Amino acid sequence: MDSKKVWLAIFATWMMSIPANAAPLSVPSSQSVSVPSSESTPQAITKENPAQAKMNALAQDYLLTTNALAVSRTQLLVAQQDLLDLSQELVKLQVEYAVQQKATVTRLRLLHRQGAQQWWSLLLASRDFNAMLDRRYQLGQVFGQDRQILAKLQTQRQALDQKRLAVEAQKNDIALLIEQLSAKQANIEKQASSQADLVYRLNTLPQAYESAQQRLASDSGQLSEMIRALSTNQAKNPSPLKMAIPVLGALTSGFGFRIHPIFGIQKMHTGIDLAASPGTPITAASDGTVIFAGWYGGYGRCAILAHGGNLATLYGHTSQLMVTIGQQVKRGQIIAAVGSTGFSTGPHLHFEVRINGTPTNPMDFLH
Repeated sequence: MDSKKVWLAIFATWMMSIPANAAPLSVPSSQSVSVPSSESTPQAITKENPAQAKMNALAQDYLLTTNALAVSRTQLLVAQQDLLDLSQELVKLQVEYAVQQKATVTRLRLLHRQGAQQWWSLLLASRDFNAMLDRRYQLGQVFGQDRQILAKLQTQRQALDQKRLAVEAQKNDIALLIEQLSAKQANIEKQASSQADLVYRLNTLPQAYESAQQRLASDSGQLSEMIRALSTNQAKNPSPLKMAIPVLGALTSGFGFRIHPIFGIQKMHTGIDLAASPGTPITAASDGTVIFAGWYGGYGRCAILAHGGNLATLYGHTSQLMVTIGQQVKRGQIIAAVGSTGFSTGPHLHFEVRINGTPTNPMDFLH
């Protein structure tokens, strides 16, 4: 399917998928969709739908890019025709220059062969001395004109060659611009395809939105209870409050209330998000015991470590787990790999610290 058909299909899907009262949605590139705690306090939904707004922006950008491509392709055709015309004109001048040069050289060779006999030849061929001088003057005029014609042709040829080089450079610039615009157009099509799918799924399936909200709240409450229950069997003495950063990555979302990256409403973010490439090793923040390792709702594939004193850490959205329940781990030991499982918009680690099951700011512990 060519790019035009791809875009028309995307645009049609987008138009059909947007209800009049669509809820706001947004999709940042690297933030996670983390499970909120039971204390979450969603705010009123704004009128603007972020997902739809992004789709509008993509559509506008696509149209502008397509128009720019059309203009650039027309300019390229004009430049190519100019190059063809200049090349033909240059060939014509080169032929004319060669003919003129050959005629001049022929006359010069004739005079050279005459050598010292030139004056005698002119004298014998002339009626008198004045006629001889007149013939000599005429020959000088011919050679002078030859030189002027050759110089003019040379100047014209150089000017044409400079113009040809300028048009050639212009053609190359236009070709590069077309390449860049084509790449941009393909990138927009890719983004629009993903965005159209998101708009369709989240705007045409409001029941899925409500179900996800309930699931997120349920996961958070159950997780708190599970951590409290499992932590009671662990050592009473807590591990040191200074923890190591579990993965090398950029902090893309902090602890606390934020605008939810998918649902577009204000919700409690119960941990921090650290962006990293898929497969990046995740290490234990402190010594502890694995009390959970597996799939847990919106967290996706995650691991939970108990560190004593009802202190626990959670590592969510992982692509792979390297530990099992009951395993003892040391600070800095690899326990998982970065992924994007569960409710996640991109590869990253969602890291939580919970005391007696209640989320607390991980930044207070990381050093």
